[in-house]
Amino acid sequence: MARRLRRQYPGARHHIGTQGTNSCAIVHDDSDRFVLVSLMDTIVVERAWICTAFCVMTTHYHMVVETPDPDLDRGIHFLNGAYAQYFNRRYGRNGHLFGDRYFSRVIERDEHALEAPRYVDLNPVRAGVCASPEEWRWSSYRALVGLAPAPRWLCVKAALAVFGSDRDIEVARRRYAAFVADALPAARLAARTDWSR
Repeated sequence: MARRLRRQYPGARHHIGTQGTNSCAIVHDDSDRFVLVSLMDTIVVERAWICTAFCVMTTHYHMVVETPDPDLDRGIHFLNGAYAQYFNRRYGRNGHLFGDRYFSRVIERDEHALEAPRYVDLNPVRAGVCASPEEWRWSSYRALVGLAPAPRWLCVKAALAVFGSDRDIEVARRRYAAFVADALPAARLAARTDWSR
């Protein structure tokens, strides 16, 4: 059976994710996370993507990006391929690191655009690795709410635009934090049954 073609067009917004083969770990320590985040930096900057959220977990990662050109497939192919080569070299392994094709959903509705970054930033809470998103340093949350410097490739203004104007970024940060906090009880409840870390 042929695979469905991905919807790609100039200016498309995507929620993407990639999981390790058979849910295996794609990172073992902070050095691995740093390399993966550095490769995200490279691909987002080189392709002029607008990244509004990301999260690196143990078995998978998520990103929310807007692609000015219809090049999501080429960008993710590079990102996953370069990271898998690094990982296999470091750990003396062969074969595929990532499982099925990466997950990709085009964001077309305002509700989805609002929810996708919150979903991504609450991923570590749902997985039970922390009680609140500010405890997880490998996601966009800390930068979006002003607890840490933003990486150069994370577009904070675009991520927070719906929560306030550029002139008062602090109001937008507080509103986003409150929006995420509204979903925190459900994320904590999900942590009791979620296997993905």
